[in-house]
Amino acid sequence: MSRPPLPIRQRPYVGPVRIWSGIETEEPPVRRDDWPDLAAMAEAMLETRRRRFPDMVRSGRMAADAAAAEIATFEAIARDWLWILRGQGEPAGIETLPARAAALDRSLHTLLDLAREAGGFTADLADKAHLVIALRWHCEPANRPHALLQTGREMRAALPPPEPRKAA
Repeated sequence: MSRPPLPIRQRPYVGPVRIWSGIETEEPPVRRDDWPDLAAMAEAMLETRRRRFPDMVRSGRMAADAAAAEIATFEAIARDWLWILRGQGEPAGIETLPARAAALDRSLHTLLDLAREAGGFTADLADKAHLVIALRWHCEPANRPHALLQTGREMRAALPPPEPRKAA
């Protein structure tokens, strides 16, 4: 028997809703435009895996190849958000998109399990869930900001430098 989706908020939603890996929330996600926080969350998720996975591999709770693949996937997520936010480096390749989406879905399942164990979403878990949902939402083909950002960067680069301001 499947369990019903767990809403992040206790009050009714005003607009459309979507269920992300068992978590019910607004559609589009409320944190989708919080790019600095999304980049920070991607980096935090990567660092958590880098810190925890070696012990999990040593204890036999995780296979070394699975740990390496998950870390590589979160490196791609973090790299992508560094490019989105600051234009640094190169964006993650489109070929990594299915793996990135699947990894974020697994993270949402983990957050859902933690929320169920806690009897619902705490403020901290809700915030993390909103951020991971927004990261996942940006993996949807229609929501990827890459082309728009690249066009904007190319247009800015083609503009002449601004005139120096004259002192008043």
